[in-house]
Amino acid sequence: MKEKSRLRETRNRDCDCERRTRAKREAVRWIDPTATVHCDLCKTQCAHNTGKLTEKPQRTLRKPRATCHNRGQIAGGIMKYGSMGMMLFAVLVLAGCVGTAQKIPRAQAQREVEATERAFAKTMADRDHAAFTGFLAEDAVFFGGKEPLRGRAQVAAGWKKYFEQPAAPFSWEPAQVEVLDSSALALSTGPVRDPAGKVIATFNSIWQRQPSGTWRIVFDKGSEVCGDGK
Repeated sequence: MKEKSRLRETRNRDCDCERRTRAKREAVRWIDPTATVHCDLCKTQCAHNTGKLTEKPQRTLRKPRATCHNRGQIAGGIMKYGSMGMMLFAVLVLAGCVGTAQKIPRAQAQREVEATERAFAKTMADRDHAAFTGFLAEDAVFFGGKEPLRGRAQVAAGWKKYFEQPAAPFSWEPAQVEVLDSSALALSTGPVRDPAGKVIATFNSIWQRQPSGTWRIVFDKGSEVCGDGK
């Protein structure tokens, strides 16, 4: 009877120790799984604390609820780090897109611009409006009317009337080409002739070298000639 009573008392004490020291035991074993924890009730090593853990207890992480208290913190974190990441991404993309073509010798650049100008003029002779549009920069500006034509689409639409008739209303060719030492921009100028070959104007065009190495026209403005053209 005494043995049973002592056993029952030990079990009760162990159960009481288990309830009172659960938090302490779990905290300590998170740090050291092999540690032995003494209970706060009897200040001794209890039977249920003598076992050694072979691995860390699995800890279940709960997904935080977006309460009124923390919703602002969550949104603020997205605004802070999300915007910063998006800004960095945008900067990297733009840095890759807004590149510059490799510098080339000025003489080579002059030859390229002259050849490009002649190919551009050939689109008028060939009555090829689509090819003409292909030489225009996205933000090209062409003078000639009351208001300048701005952008590739507007320039292409404004010049479409010159491609509607079977015969070209005028022609042009480069007489002089000058290029910046950086080979980024070039000026091309020369006579504009009517179908009979008479000079009726002088064109002035600015060409920009693209990152791909091709040339696109960004500005164009013509001027009348003084006296009779030859």
